[in-house]
Amino acid sequence: MVIRIGIALTAGLLFVGVASITNANGDIPTSPTTNIGSQLLTLSDLPALWSVDHYKQTTSKSCDSGSFSNLRAIAKAHVIFDYQNGLPELGEQLVLSKSAPSAYAAISHRLNSCHKFTEVAGGQIDHGTISGMSAPKFGNQSTAYEASVVVEGVPIKEGIILVRDGRYLVELAVGSKGALDTGLLHRMTSLALTKLTI
Repeated sequence: MVIRIGIALTAGLLFVGVASITNANGDIPTSPTTNIGSQLLTLSDLPALWSVDHYKQTTSKSCDSGSFSNLRAIAKAHVIFDYQNGLPELGEQLVLSKSAPSAYAAISHRLNSCHKFTEVAGGQIDHGTISGMSAPKFGNQSTAYEASVVVEGVPIKEGIILVRDGRYLVELAVGSKGALDTGLLHRMTSLALTKLTI
């Protein structure tokens, strides 16, 4: 059995069942005026056996999801990867915004107020919890969260780091069975920030 959590980045975030990150051709969607898709993590940034996750899921509105999709932005892009077509999953969401500091504050406030959530993925309702977690500081501002949810009877942990770096908002999430790989989450967050160019 392959568990698909569809890592739903909260701000679009909590990947526990988010919509697809790439279109049918595998292209990363961005705004028509500013392409920031080239600043996302790519397969070459990950260890062997990772692939782009084209799995499409739906998600319900919950306190943990949708924050990025509602932002007024200059450009947006996101991608999800999985390891051997299963878990762990890694997702990145990137937004370029003139109001990044206020958007970061609003999303952080929303996540800090969110303790329980409900997601619907593939017709299945999953309930979970989310809380703050310690992590190194990234960018100008950053906060980290840990979410727990049971999907198809399997306990899933997800680590989420929300970063503001200048006019960028970056959200990285890693979801896995068992122990959360915070080392992977921290390494990929650091690497994602080195790719920002505007």
